[in-house]
Parts: sequence; structure tokens; C-alpha cells
Amino acid sequence: IDVTRQFAGDFAQTAYIKGSHNQSRDYFGTSVAIEGDTLVVSAYGEDGSSRGINNGDLADNGASQSGAVFVFTRDAAGTWTEQAYIKSSNSDAGDEFGRAIALDGDTLAVGTYREQSASAGVNADETDNSLLNAGAVYVFTRDATGNWSQQAYIKASNPSEQDWFGGTFRLGLSGDTLAVPAINEDTIATDSGAVYIFTRDGDGNWSEQALLKASNAGAGDHFGTSVAVEGDTLVVGAQRQEGDRGAAYVFSRDANGNWTETQILNARYRDPDDFFGVDVAISGETIAVGAQGEASASRGIDGDETNNSAPFAGAVYIFNPDDQSNWTQTAYIKASNADAGDYFTTVALSGDLLAVGARIEDSSASGINGDQDNNQVSGSGAGYVFVRDQNGTWSQRSYIK
Repeated sequence: IDVTRQFAGDFAQTAYIKGSHNQSRDYFGTSVAIEGDTLVVSAYGEDGSSRGINNGDLADNGASQSGAVFVFTRDAAGTWTEQAYIKSSNSDAGDEFGRAIALDGDTLAVGTYREQSASAGVNADETDNSLLNAGAVYVFTRDATGNWSQQAYIKASNPSEQDWFGGTFRLGLSGDTLAVPAINEDTIATDSGAVYIFTRDGDGNWSEQALLKASNAGAGDHFGTSVAVEGDTLVVGAQRQEGDRGAAYVFSRDANGNWTETQILNARYRDPDDFFGVDVAISGETIAVGAQGEASASRGIDGDETNNSAPFAGAVYIFNPDDQSNWTQTAYIKASNADAGDYFTTVALSGDLLAVGARIEDSSASGINGDQDNNQVSGSGAGYVFVRDQNGTWSQRSYIK
């Protein structure tokens, strides 16, 4: 589904999009990324046995859950067409290529956390499948004629079995900087997690710039649950930190390419099982952090944060820098129909617009701003759009089904 901002700030569904071939349990739509007139959709359960781009018989389902990514483009008339069907260069059954994706301009990064090569670094041996679920990331670029090609095959510098390098949810991509999480990396403590930073030079070559760990890393934190990078600022979520309360970490890069942790973000009121940091987003001087387990039954903006009567309703927290450049919580956002178990938590942020997904919301409404409160279709899911005015006040603009 593509949602377009109109001049009046309203939303309307303009397209219903499927891949060129669809099979049961492809999970088309698990991850999406959009920029301008390009939409990328992953289908990590796709079973095609081909490798590369626009190759193979689309009816061939010989590699169960190898995964695929579909690229769509929109023309001047607003019509979407499929531009590319992308598989990894060493696609194998069970890789789940496409679990995490990121798009910036003509560069696409795709994570495959179940990839099994024991190689390390960039463009190493892809064929050695001796390291179970070590993970990998593939970078693709598009030329002026719209043709995609694989630019890099990226592995951690210290791959280990079950590290899940490549992310289960998000990658971070901003210009020539790529942030790759490995939530089970355990050089400090078991499954404490890590984030790897890669940069691209003027010749298109990628190299690892940094391996980042939390300053308070602990076993099972899963640092890297989510990542977002913009310019020289990186935000990293660790949803299981400190009794699953969760946390988000802000890092900054200096002129010499050195990354430093500058702040740990927490919700104003923290509770066990909030899973704060399960998703993060950054746009300019605004950070959004989702907390899928947050349990308040409040609704709307800046309600009661202490009421824990609706487990896993979910919440989103907004942070902005104060006069001393410290990130401070400036808004507490809930769905207008928040209920227990909605999982209001996944975030996308662009300027003064915030989109939040609630994947288990239950309304049977369809379209925009329908009946929010009937709860007749369990787990159907919903999206919410919030807008910030010139005074910095957030309000809900649209309820999307």
C-alpha cells in the first residue's frame, strides 16, 4: 500500500501492490522502504531458487524461504510498476533474504540474518556455509537507466554462529554510511548485541568503520534491535536492556570518523517489559522511539504514562535536543483507540510527520479514518499518522486501514 501526502495534509490509498508472483507464506510486505517514486518491499518467505536480479523462472519454488525483494517505481501519472525482482548472489533455502531493508536514493541495503557463510569483511567468499545464522548484508545500486546491480556483499569483521548480523527488522542507511545490527553478538556478554558501521568511498568500495557496543552492555540486551542513522548521528535500540525495560542509545561521529556514545535515552516512566527501543527513527533534530510493551490505557498525546492497565498497547516517545544539546522527551504518543495487545510501536519519521504501525489492532474498518472502536477483526492491524504544528505540538491526523 502506498500512502501519499496531499496538499491538504489528508491521506488516501492510491495503490494496492503485489509482487509479480505470489505464493502462500511469502510474507510480502514484511519490510518496506520508500523514497520519492521508489518503493521496496521484502518477501522473506519467497521460495525462488534463482540468484541475482530479474533472473530465473518466477514459478520455480525450489529454495524454500530463500527470500526476495521487489522494487516498484511510480510514473508521472501515479502508476506503480515492478522494476526489479532481487535475490542475493548466493541465495540459499532458509536465508530469509529481506528480513531487513533500507533505501537511500539509488542505494538499497538488504539484510539476511540467516545467511551462513563463515567469511569476514566485504566481498569475501560467499560459498562457505559453515557458520549457522552468522548473517550478511547485500548492497545494490541503480544506474541512470533503472538497472539494479549488486555492489557489495558485507559480513562482520568477527562473524560468529547465531550472531544474526544483518538485522531482523531494520538497517540504517544514510548516503555512504550503513549501520548493520547483530543483536546476538556476544564479545562482551552473551547476546549483548553490536552495531557495525560501514562507509563507502568515491569508487563505490565499502569498508568497516566501527564496531559499536553499548556502554552498559549486558547479557541478552539485544543492542541493535533497531537502528536509524542520519548524517553523523546514529540511534540504536536495545529492547531487552535492564529487565526488558529497554533503552535507546545515541552516537555521534566526528570529523575523523570516530563514533562516540553521547546519550542513553529512556522513557520518563520505565517499567519491566516495556521493550522501549524495539523501533527507532530519526529525522533532523527529532528522534522517535517505540515501546511495544508499554501498558498505559491512555489515548492521544501526553496522557497518563503511569496507568498500566493495558499491557502491550504500545507507545511512541519523541525526543528533541534542549539548549544544552541533550536529548529530552518532548511528547508521549498513544493511539486514539489504544487497547491492550495492539503493539502500537513501529515508527517512520520525516520532518513534522510521524507514522506509527499497530500490527495487532483489531478494528474491521477499511480506508482512512473509519470506525476505530469496533474491534471485530482480531489482529488486522492499523497505521496512524501524526503531524507536528509550528508550536511543536503533535496531533493525530489519520487512522489508516
